[in-house]
Amino acid sequence: MSTQSQTATSMNCPNCSQQLTISPDLHGKNVQCPNCQKEMSIPAIPPVQNQSTLSYNEPETSPRSGNIISLEGVSTPDLPLNSDEVILLDIPQGFWDLGLAGLILRHKGRLIVTNQRSICFRRKTKDFSIEQINMRHTGAISMVRQRNYTQLGLGAFFLLLPIILFANGVPSMGPLATLVSMLAGILLIFLSSMKSLVLSGSGEKIVFNIRQVPSNVLSKVLTAVNANS
Repeated sequence: MSTQSQTATSMNCPNCSQQLTISPDLHGKNVQCPNCQKEMSIPAIPPVQNQSTLSYNEPETSPRSGNIISLEGVSTPDLPLNSDEVILLDIPQGFWDLGLAGLILRHKGRLIVTNQRSICFRRKTKDFSIEQINMRHTGAISMVRQRNYTQLGLGAFFLLLPIILFANGVPSMGPLATLVSMLAGILLIFLSSMKSLVLSGSGEKIVFNIRQVPSNVLSKVLTAVNANS
């Protein structure tokens, strides 16, 4: 019973559950289990499935074409990449780029540059936006300095708050509260100044706020632009 052949099958003993290898000549007969020594019936050989049935049930093994870019957020769609598309750089925005309000509201931002396009992803609370520019349409790359005037005004308010209260005869905030207010104001004023990487061309523009872009990153972007020009 334990002799294996090309068409041997396996089954468990109905009495002791021992797995047994059944040779073709034992199908349709009653035999004794070598483990529990009890008699068991071997079913007849099942009909052989045709090749079309076997092919239909075989799992698909061919590789899927292309990859995807996974973006943050449950409702955010993934971006499929073309078969010959390669990601050159993927820059996420950090605390210094999003600001204090962005950190509190859990904003996200990413600039993804491939050899075919530039993709800017932004997520604000539950909303998101995706901007794309084909590299063939990108004609200019620049770094510009911008100022967030809302954050600048808020920082000036916290910085001057102890002075305003003192000038109006309001009781002192206390040394600790005064120190916290002034430090918060200085931090907000510092964060209000930011740099932006601008990719533009053919009437399209991507403005990505980032405090610092390494020179090697800019070189990769320029290389991609020149390759598609």
